[in-house]
Amino acid sequence: MVTLEQVQSRITKLQEKAEELLRKKNASVIADIKALLAKHGLTTADIDGYAGTAKRGAKRGPKPGAKRAGKAGLTKKTVYQAKGKLPPKYRDPKTGATWSGFARPPQWIANVKDRSKFLIDASDATVGAGLASETKRARKSAGKAVATGKLPAKYLNPTTGATWSGRGPAPAWLAAAKDRSTFLVPGANGAAAAAGSVRKARSAAKKGGAKKAVAKKAVAKKAVARKAVAKKGTGKTVTAAVA
Repeated sequence: MVTLEQVQSRITKLQEKAEELLRKKNASVIADIKALLAKHGLTTADIDGYAGTAKRGAKRGPKPGAKRAGKAGLTKKTVYQAKGKLPPKYRDPKTGATWSGFARPPQWIANVKDRSKFLIDASDATVGAGLASETKRARKSAGKAVATGKLPAKYLNPTTGATWSGRGPAPAWLAAAKDRSTFLVPGANGAAAAAGSVRKARSAAKKGGAKKAVAKKAVAKKAVARKAVAKKGTGKTVTAAVA
C-alpha cells in the first residue's frame, strides 16, 4: 500500500522536473531573442522605448456609428458664411438687395448675361463693409454687455446720481423729460455722433446707388430716342426716293 509520504515525495520530484524543463525552455527562448537582437543591432532599451512610444501614440477610434464633424466636412460656402467675410459685390438698384458673387446667384441676377451693370463701386463696397463690421462689433459688445449685466450708463440724474443705460423702460426722473440731451453722461455724445455718422454714411450709399440707377435709365431712354429718330429719318429718305 502506497503511503502519503511516498505520494508527496513523487509530487516533489515531478515539480522539480517541471521547473527544470521550464528553465531549459526559457533559456532557449532567451537565447533566440538575444540572437535576434544581435542580428538587428538592437538592445532591450530599444524595445522599452518602442513600447512607450506605441502606448503614447495609441488613440481611441471613433465609436461605431459616430459621425465625424470638422472643417473637412464643411463646404467653402459654409466656412465663409460662418466667418462673415464676404463683402457685397452686386446690388439690385430696385430692391437694394446685394450678392457677394459667391455660390448660387439670386433670382434678380441669375439670368443676367452682363452683370457689370449691377457691380458695386469700390467706394460703396468699402462703406458697406465698414458698416457691416461696425454693426457686428456693436452687436457683439452689446450682447456681452447684456449677458454680463454691465451696460454703460448713458443718462445721469444730477440730483440723485441715478443712471440709465438707455435700454428698457425709462426711469421716472427721465420718462417725462422732453429734452433728454441735458441728462446725457459726458462721452455719450460721442457715441451718439458715431451712430449718426454711420446712419449718414448708409443713407449716402443708398442715395448714390439711386442716382446711378436714374442715370442709367436716362442713358437708356436717350438711346431709344436716338434709334427712333434714326428710323424716322430712314423712312423719309425712302419716300423721297420713290417720288
